[in-house]
Amino acid sequence: MKLYIIKYTIASCLILFAFTAFGQGLQLATMSDVGQVNLTNPAKMPNKRFYIGAAPYVGGGTSINGAQIFETTGGFVPGFIDLNELEDENFVALNASVPFGFGFKVNKWAFNAHYASVYNTQIGFNKDFLGFLTQGNSPYVGETLNLDPNFNISLYQELGIGVSRQFLKIFNVGVRGKFLFGVLNANTVQGDLSLTTSDDFYQLNAAADYQIQLGGFPQIASLQNFESIDSAFQAQFSDPFSTFTQNRGFAFDIGATMDLGEFLHVGVSILDIGNINWQQNSYQYDLSGEFTFDGIDATGFLTGDDIDNITDTLNIDNIVNVSSNPTTYNAGVNTKTYITARLKLGKTFFINGVMRNEFTPNGIRTGLGVGAQKYFGKILGVGAMYSIQNGSFANLGANFSLKLGPAQIFVISDNILPVIDQWQAANTNIRVGANVTLNDKD
Repeated sequence: MKLYIIKYTIASCLILFAFTAFGQGLQLATMSDVGQVNLTNPAKMPNKRFYIGAAPYVGGGTSINGAQIFETTGGFVPGFIDLNELEDENFVALNASVPFGFGFKVNKWAFNAHYASVYNTQIGFNKDFLGFLTQGNSPYVGETLNLDPNFNISLYQELGIGVSRQFLKIFNVGVRGKFLFGVLNANTVQGDLSLTTSDDFYQLNAAADYQIQLGGFPQIASLQNFESIDSAFQAQFSDPFSTFTQNRGFAFDIGATMDLGEFLHVGVSILDIGNINWQQNSYQYDLSGEFTFDGIDATGFLTGDDIDNITDTLNIDNIVNVSSNPTTYNAGVNTKTYITARLKLGKTFFINGVMRNEFTPNGIRTGLGVGAQKYFGKILGVGAMYSIQNGSFANLGANFSLKLGPAQIFVISDNILPVIDQWQAANTNIRVGANVTLNDKD
């Protein structure tokens, strides 16, 4: 049985904890020399007449500090996890996007367009779930654990077209429309999962009542038929453009910037206001059941007489009842807000501030950053930013941009501390971009 979507999610979590990355993308909002700055605010006009290029991004993160899960030596010690320091509700996330776009300015107008593949994973879990996952059920004998994990996984294509306009030489407004084409989606509508360990003979009693929506997948008749998920992933990844005629949606971005005097530039934006309507190959699944496991008869197990009975007992389709119905549902694409400020000190030195919020099914993710930027002529720019994200204060980012003739490359990360000690970090990300540009006449 190929539980491809489960393997895919677990792999995402492993990548997350291995590289401890979270997608806030704070510093891109302050880099005026990079054309992709308009991805954070459609009103922002980069100081280029024309740019074309790509800027892939990958990031992820968790509300759990790495020090609570790993020893300082980096070894994984499940029994050592500090559950007392955990919040009741926690999350892990993985985000990735591969945008390719261009933009140009004509007098007081600026235009931009981009195409991107976007992947988002949000997994929520409580303290009981993490305790059971890392320590097993031995600490909970005689207790009932309410595990209740939830998830929201989405993969879609995005085509955006934007325009901005300058007024009175100090005020810019911009808007961008985005056509969305859903590839795959999986989310929890509601979920109840409990596990009780008897204090008499340690019998296990599990009860489940889950509602899950899947979009872009073929219908699954039973949990044993999960190999269809494997073929669905392979088909979609081999021809992602086929989804342009299927699950569709629309979103838009709005933004404004203003120059307050000669030295202060401020901006505000709201991104991804919209959703995707999943209507083709979309189903809602109701999973329910109760199962008691009394253990295994050692004699029958050793002789092989009861192996068939054990196999039948543990067959997942004998444990969980599954019913499915075609459905149509809307799933959001996580609305985001940016507030930025850029203070000019001298000709080539800037102080930057940014606040970013992302509204997810598991709550609001907030990042606050303060940094500095220094340019050396029109060739080199370097910067750094300190940020607070998801309750973590250990975030020190850096950015670098280099322009040689019309070619420009840049690298951005909101937290480089994992390079020094990856097990102590909870958040970081990386964006690497390359552009071909034409500078302003002046």
